[in-house]
Amino acid sequence: MLVSIAGGHTIRQTARLLGIASKIVESTRARLFRKLDARNRSEAFTNAYRAGLIPPGPCAGD
Repeated sequence: MLVSIAGGHTIRQTARLLGIASKIVESTRARLFRKLDARNRSEAFTNAYRAGLIPPGPCAGD
């Protein structure tokens, strides 16, 4: 989910891609941002990468 959001997908696009409700994506995104101490998608992606949660390489959302 984080890779999809960081790749520029909207909440609705991410929900459709994963086959889940938009509200689930919204709440999960909020929890991810809190856990990663991030205020926006760029900061969340950077912090996740630094923590080793996202492998190096091109974004899967591209």
